[in-house]
Amino acid sequence: MVILGILIGCASLGILPTNENKGGILAQIPILTGIEDNSRKLLQIVNDKSEKFISNKDDFIKFKDSEYYKSLSKNNKAKFEKNLNTLYISKKPVEISKNTATFQNFTNGMMNNAGEAIKNGLQQTGSWNIREDAIELTVNYNPSYGFLGDLFEATVDKFGGTTGMAKQTGNFYSDVIGARGDAGSNFANHSQANALTNSGIKWKIDNGGFDVNNGEHTIVSFGSPVGRSEMEKTINLANSNTGNN
Repeated sequence: MVILGILIGCASLGILPTNENKGGILAQIPILTGIEDNSRKLLQIVNDKSEKFISNKDDFIKFKDSEYYKSLSKNNKAKFEKNLNTLYISKKPVEISKNTATFQNFTNGMMNNAGEAIKNGLQQTGSWNIREDAIELTVNYNPSYGFLGDLFEATVDKFGGTTGMAKQTGNFYSDVIGARGDAGSNFANHSQANALTNSGIKWKIDNGGFDVNNGEHTIVSFGSPVGRSEMEKTINLANSNTGNN
């Protein structure tokens, strides 16, 4: 049934609802109009050298035992071979606070399941090859609703609208940067995530203000549909007195 659902979803480009595309475009209509995405979650990936793991072992399970690892293709599973036994993932989605916020953060682009988003986040934050030091990564998981569903979402945020997922991403940035303060934070965005970030930060500035808390933060973009100059304007606005709480 899972394979059949995937085939139907792919053949229909995500128009027809299946379990694999979380209802496809039909389920995504409220999100496109600004309602929060209930399928979005914050996942925290750490290794056995992380203080967050050492202090709260009961909050994590081995990544290899998680549904996210099991959802990966054989080829993607093989990429975890070197550090699979030392990686852990939060049992439940996390809420951002001073105790949970991490330096490294990632938002995925289109057509990723959560397992693929975790893999990409580890790669694109440079955490992939860490062996001797702590790995601490928070993934702001952007759910996939099939090709057309994801494309519609990206288009809304790219051309001036604000989807529910963009609002959640704007809140995520503000929460992490505010919680980390002068300890700093880094955000890696892949593809559609850059449109979510650009739209979400603008929305957050206009709805409660962006919490910088004297923090130093960096944003790294991969395959961005948002031009560098436009993103710089948004980041500068977030860092200005107008954007700050």
